[in-house]
Amino acid sequence: MNHLLKLLVVIGLAVVHQLIDNWVSLPDDVYNIVSFLMRLIGVVLILNVGYHLLDMYYRKTRRISSKSKDRVTTAIYNLYLLVLVFAVFFMILGFFGVDIQTLFTSLSIVAAAFVILFKEYITPILGGFALVITKDMNIGDYVKIGEHKGKVVNMTLYKLSLLNDDDDLISLPNDKVYQSELVNFSRGNYRKMSIPFEIDAAFEGSLEDLESNLINVLGEYHELIEPESFNLRIESISSKELSLKFQYTLLQVDRKLEQQIRKKTVRQVVNYLRTERPMIDKEMNN
Repeated sequence: MNHLLKLLVVIGLAVVHQLIDNWVSLPDDVYNIVSFLMRLIGVVLILNVGYHLLDMYYRKTRRISSKSKDRVTTAIYNLYLLVLVFAVFFMILGFFGVDIQTLFTSLSIVAAAFVILFKEYITPILGGFALVITKDMNIGDYVKIGEHKGKVVNMTLYKLSLLNDDDDLISLPNDKVYQSELVNFSRGNYRKMSIPFEIDAAFEGSLEDLESNLINVLGEYHELIEPESFNLRIESISSKELSLKFQYTLLQVDRKLEQQIRKKTVRQVVNYLRTERPMIDKEMNN
């Protein structure tokens, strides 16, 4: 209904403009201003309706809610803003009597210098278009870009925003993102988690008991972890220590859940070794 109202306003402006042309005599200056404002409002409303219809069509075909967004909805919005700015800019130039064709000829001469001067601003925009085309990531994906890791919370023509595990918001220029090594943990088999740790080679407890202890302490998370995916794996053995990995597979990628399990597992390893050590010392003394 809102879009229909906008279209009715556009039609009303066209009718009023026609009536002014045929029936109302206005001073030239007043007529030019009124005519320009009517055309400007009409163009802005038409572009706005076109943007929302295109956005609605995409969301309906992909079943995306109106409150959610992905790289395509973001790209549609950024393109709408770009077209809107250029349309208003050229209409204002036309109102002041600037010849658009002559302007383009002049701009072609200045274009090379403009690109050189504003390269640091133009390059990220080109990178933004490249990211949309490549489809390597989407808003909501958990990714690693170079040395930065986090959830993609926003993508614009100029920059990409990541929310890392410490809830810090990191903004990266699109050109840097495009040129960096990208790992998308939300795609592929990234649900398998590993928690590495080392224990003293003199450890005389049972690794089976340690594994059972770790599995039991994570009982509250079992419904979020694939059954039978727990595994305490020996990575390497040296004269001083054993390198182990406690592995499990999440039903879905969840970084906060992974942090909670990692924290609880590491603490349980420490607690287990502390309780096991006195027993070993006691046996040695006997």
